[in-house]
Amino acid sequence: MNELITTQESQIIDEQTIKNYFCKNASASELALGAMICKQQGLNPFTGDVHFVKYGEQKMQVIVSKYAFLKRAERNPNYDGFKAWVETEDNDLVAKCEVYRKDRQCPICGEAYLSEYNQGNKMWKEKPKTMIRKVAIVQTFREAFPDELGGLYSEEEMP
Repeated sequence: MNELITTQESQIIDEQTIKNYFCKNASASELALGAMICKQQGLNPFTGDVHFVKYGEQKMQVIVSKYAFLKRAERNPNYDGFKAWVETEDNDLVAKCEVYRKDRQCPICGEAYLSEYNQGNKMWKEKPKTMIRKVAIVQTFREAFPDELGGLYSEEEMP
């Protein structure tokens, strides 16, 4: 673990630096697993593609940012844009998203209801439309590009 990450300049970033920067309460094996997942999935924690999160005694989770989903889709030659919005439906906020692919006749559509995902923390209380919109976007992108995004989840989707 002492040589977990090597920079382009061949400088080794040690375990303590990684723990301080990415996830202070993660174990060495959790960080090593996180690094392996990043390498396998082509995610870069230094550019914010992914975050490591650990609460109490739970296992560390690898959380993918919404922007990593968007960047992956943009690299696909069939990606043709998206739109996302929030509506009110039966006293609930619902975010809807459409992802367009050049190789499909119809958009891939998704929706997420605030009542199903609201975590009740500060961000969800202050910006519920923004948060539920993120959920709809990443779910729809994952459905539209399963080879590139399958198995990747954003923080807003996690309990």
